[in-house]
Amino acid sequence: MRPESDVYWCAADIDWVTGRSYIAYAPLINGASIVMYEGTPDTPH
Repeated sequence: MRPESDVYWCAADIDWVTGRSYIAYAPLINGASIVMYEGTPDTPH
């Protein structure tokens, strides 16, 4: 990953171990930023 230009999207549930690993820990270990989004990607609002 190149933190200055790459974007990684993970739609895992943060409550599951995959969510914690792929959303929180992996980007920080690789020096990338984290963007938290509340809600589902298909929210009709």
